[in-house]
Amino acid sequence: MNKLTYPKLLTTLLWLTAIACNLWLIHYFTTPTQRESATQSYNADSFAEDVSMLQFQKDGQPRELLQSPQLTHYPQNDLTNIHAPIITYYAPNHTKWILTSLYAQSRAEHTIIQLWEQTTLRQVGSKDKRKQTTLLTQSLTYFPQQNLVQTPLSVTLLQPGTKITALGMRAYLTQEYVQLLSATHGVYNPNV
Repeated sequence: MNKLTYPKLLTTLLWLTAIACNLWLIHYFTTPTQRESATQSYNADSFAEDVSMLQFQKDGQPRELLQSPQLTHYPQNDLTNIHAPIITYYAPNHTKWILTSLYAQSRAEHTIIQLWEQTTLRQVGSKDKRKQTTLLTQSLTYFPQQNLVQTPLSVTLLQPGTKITALGMRAYLTQEYVQLLSATHGVYNPNV
């Protein structure tokens, strides 16, 4: 009969422990948890697909266009999850600011929109091509009533011939003004 030596016994116990951990992980991730049960009490009350929602100013001019392949509204806390949003703000001087990301959430009756993952803010339509701006970051907060976009995170600002990195940013959309908050570093190439 083959005797189990201490190293073989230890190896066998480690394998059995690894198998038990894997079985527990499979069970944990395939059955509802208490956290999932709690969130199920916040069921969606409505959803929409292939959304294009245009908001107008008092003078009849377009103010903001929200486009998304899917919106889901949750009545608890009045939250709307927005998948792959494209939000276009129409400035009074006929320029547009376009916000995009993979995900967004609208809160407080559409007064705060948080965008995250692969987030961009682009200014288009300016007659001065030097002012056409693209901002890249991981998260932005958009305040539609104030026409303000901000982030405390690192941001890259691109304009023709210019690349600036900074920590934190505020963009005042109506005034076409971008304020970089700190740790600003830029590169300018006049030949572009």
